[in-house]
Amino acid sequence: FHHVNAASNAEEQQLEALGASRHARDTFGPGEAAPVNSNSNKLDASAIRQVAGKLVNGCSTSSTTLTKAWLMMHYRTTKTILSKPQRRGLITAIQQHVKDIVLSYNDDDKLTEMATVLSTYACDSNDTNDKDALISDAMHQSATSLITSLGSIASAFDPSVDDPEEEEMKPHVVARRLCADDLATSFIIKLQ
Repeated sequence: FHHVNAASNAEEQQLEALGASRHARDTFGPGEAAPVNSNSNKLDASAIRQVAGKLVNGCSTSSTTLTKAWLMMHYRTTKTILSKPQRRGLITAIQQHVKDIVLSYNDDDKLTEMATVLSTYACDSNDTNDKDALISDAMHQSATSLITSLGSIASAFDPSVDDPEEEEMKPHVVARRLCADDLATSFIIKLQ
C-alpha cells in the first residue's frame, strides 16, 4: 500500500514537472536529457486492483488493512455511479466483503478505525514535509471512489422502512453506519 502511494506521488511529481510549462520542457541545455513521459514508468492500475482484491481475504482480523485493500481496489477508478461495469463490480465486491468480513468483526471500534483510515486519505493533503506521509492524488481519488461505493451500498437501506435485522440488509446497515455515522464523525474531527 505504501509503495503504491509513494510511486503514485513520484509519478504525479514527474508529470507535474514535465507539464509545468512549454518553457520548462524546452529549456534543457546541451547534453541534458529532458524527462521522458513514458507509459513504461506508470503504475498498472488494473494489476494493483487485482492484487488488492486477492489481499482482501487475508484481512479478516485487521480493519485498517481491509480499508487499505479497499482503497487499492479503487485505485484510478471512476467515481461514476452505477453507469459503468467497473463501478457495479466494485460495489458488488465491497458489499460481499462487508457481508463476509466486516460483519464478523462485531466490534464498533473496528468500524470507527475503518472510518478514520478512509477519512485520512480523503481529507489529508500533500501539505506536509514528511515524504512518507504524503498522500498521492491517486490515493485521495481512491478514497473518494470508495466512499462512492460505500454510499451506493448504504443507500439501499432506509431505516424507516427496512428491518436492520434482516440478513440481506445487514451489509447495507453496516455501510450506512460507516458512511452516516463513523465517517461523518471522522470528517468533522479532521476538518476542525
